[in-house]
Amino acid sequence: MNVQPFSQVQGATQAIVPAATSATLTFSAIATNFNCMRIVNKSSVDVACRVGLASTGAVTALLPVPGTPGDMVVASGATEIFSKGYPIDTIAIIGTGAGTGNVYVTPGEGQ
Repeated sequence: MNVQPFSQVQGATQAIVPAATSATLTFSAIATNFNCMRIVNKSSVDVACRVGLASTGAVTALLPVPGTPGDMVVASGATEIFSKGYPIDTIAIIGTGAGTGNVYVTPGEGQ
């Protein structure tokens, strides 16, 4: 099996401070063409993430709780790489509460 190391879109990393309400980041036109994203959660709280197209309506992340499904969780201190697909242009992030520190989102390709 051929594994391609993650290759970032230069200068396209964005940061957000997680909060108890969903907030969004929009990828640049160039970054939208790439299929993966690397999420580094350097904040003090776990976060849930959802990707989508801004043109189809609001993209809102939902925290999973017992009895209610939600979006992909990235634990505090974790780094994850996800496939986002083309032409996804937006990521929404919500924290388990107000956090200190940033969540960094980098578009690119590979794992």
